[in-house]
Amino acid sequence: NSQPIEPLWLDFRGINSAEEVLHRIGIPVYGDKFKDAPRKDKSGLVIEALRQAPRLIVWDNFESALGLDGSGANLTEGDVGELKGLIRDLRGIAGVKIVVTSRDKERSLGDPVHVYRLKAPLSGLRGEARWEYCERLLKSLQVTVDRSDPVFNRLLNALAGQPLPMRVVLPLLSEQTPQ
Repeated sequence: NSQPIEPLWLDFRGINSAEEVLHRIGIPVYGDKFKDAPRKDKSGLVIEALRQAPRLIVWDNFESALGLDGSGANLTEGDVGELKGLIRDLRGIAGVKIVVTSRDKERSLGDPVHVYRLKAPLSGLRGEARWEYCERLLKSLQVTVDRSDPVFNRLLNALAGQPLPMRVVLPLLSEQTPQ
């Protein structure tokens, strides 16, 4: 009987250093005192914690950390090297898996990373989920929309329920009409 792996999700759009990755893994195990540990000990503490309590760790949007999405790199070459070392050191620990998602052909982590390409069409939000997301985006701008407005519905259909285009275009409604 194997224990279930507790997942840990890290969105690399907001991660600016390898140490921050270590903190996101170490603090849930050791508490805030992990921040005060000597820098040289943090990787070892994370490895030991994962030996004791294996996890699935998802590094999402890794292309953002390298600036491959056009936003500018969040991580230095040294940070990437440190993360490569962490992956190498975690290899072979039973139950520990790191899944890296990237829209780019990820080569920066090099060996020993096994790359599997998943080609899955991503459809946009539909139905009530589309409306809830739309209303949540517009609420912060104090913009209300009429769900029965055919012009607004054409705009939503043109955005195909894709969250990123919705996040870019819908805030413009605070200054413009859907036309």
